Amino acid sequence: MKSPHILLLNKNVVELRRELGSILSRKSTAAFDAEVRENVIQLFSLGRHHFDFAQALGSANWRQIVSRSYYGAYSVSKAVRLAVSGQYSREVKDHEKVGDLPDDFPDKNTYANRLRLLRDDRNLCDYDHTVVEADLGMSSTDAVAVVGGLVAHARGYLRTRKYRV
Repeated sequence: MKSPHILLLNKNVVELRRELGSILSRKSTAAFDAEVRENVIQLFSLGRHHFDFAQALGSANWRQIVSRSYYGAYSVSKAVRLAVSGQYSREVKDHEKVGDLPDDFPDKNTYANRLRLLRDDRNLCDYDHTVVEADLGMSSTDAVAVVGGLVAHARGYLRTRKYRV
């Protein structure tokens, strides 16, 4: 993402819009909102791309399945957080928020727990050369199932908010 970019102006675009609201024209406000919406759609699409890649891999590639599934979940979660609360960050610590979904998100608590576990597994898969699949908190098959559910729930959730995902 190249600067200047709307998501780089403030870590929360909802707050930014509120601050700029009194000085932006209706046309500018509509353009601002459209840009944020487009970024939500692009983040969701990126997550879906990572997840589709993970699903296409054979079971012998369990490390890559877990890793790409996680990145799919992370991008989808990020899209939901941007859409609902305006949060966006490129900080490494943002990965800690992978399970921080809105209170009204379907199966929120299940996803909060499972996505944090998936994040830990992704770290093992990406950085621990000694790990075997049995060491993971969930199998690569379970990772695909969890992320598949998240993608489906997020799609429905965002569509109720008029996002074309």
